[in-house]
Amino acid sequence: MINQITDLPFHLKDYATAKKYHDRIKPISGRGRNAGLRPICDTKNGRKKTQYLIREREWGAQAPAAIECVLYETPVVTFVEDGTIILDNTYSSFTTNAFMQEILSPYRAQVSEKGGQTWIGLGDLHAYRKHWWLPYGDRVVFAPDGNSLRPIEPRLINRWEVNRAAAREVYARFENFVSHCLAISKVIDPESFYKNNMEKYWSNANKVFCFGSIPEPFDPENITDYWAKATTSVIFHAIDQTRDWGNNGFTTRFSLESKKIRKNVHDSLKREFSNEIFTPIKAEEGVFSMAINVEYIR
Repeated sequence: MINQITDLPFHLKDYATAKKYHDRIKPISGRGRNAGLRPICDTKNGRKKTQYLIREREWGAQAPAAIECVLYETPVVTFVEDGTIILDNTYSSFTTNAFMQEILSPYRAQVSEKGGQTWIGLGDLHAYRKHWWLPYGDRVVFAPDGNSLRPIEPRLINRWEVNRAAAREVYARFENFVSHCLAISKVIDPESFYKNNMEKYWSNANKVFCFGSIPEPFDPENITDYWAKATTSVIFHAIDQTRDWGNNGFTTRFSLESKKIRKNVHDSLKREFSNEIFTPIKAEEGVFSMAINVEYIR
């Protein structure tokens, strides 16, 4: 039992076995809304689970005959007469993962969420096991590959790797501004500074500052209104708050670390100059991979 789904068949491997299983299931009788449906869980208890169905897809010029294993009206697993198997991740969820995994148990499938994405592991449980990405909202077609399955057109995650030389060049353009922020941070009181600017900058907590439309270069001898606001924003978002419990209840301590100022500026620059700093690299086929640095890509 996985995620409380029971009574699912565990021997469906291709169109022939799925068609044979479909044909032997007696449709629900009567005149109710479920009349004529075939529950995929063919047990006394399982036939009550009409959210899990098996149905035959009519063939045509554009679509060969197929047997669909259906979860809440979505054909999550489709066994096609041409030998392919379609996995539908339109509605990604733990229930979808569990349903797909159970149906594909002949292939030792393991469907799970990793790194915020859906992945399916297929084949041998040890050295030769392959892992394939199932993007949200996508339908991926698999074909037999020995005793396992392999996507006909594998979906490959982009790994946005840092071009360190390009990043250093971008950071260097704003080094004087970083030095200015560091100098200001040494002469302010973090608590007073935070409270005085909280109303203006707190609602923009997830973005330090936008460097994408700079009206003029930074000049430490002539701090314009634009760069004054940029300095305030960078310092404000570098201030940390720590709540301590004492005899008189909670107290809040405000602190400011210089390394966080530099990090905040660099993070903003990564977003604004992502085309210069990052290089998209396709992940290796059949290997689990995280989509690194995607939060900086615009």
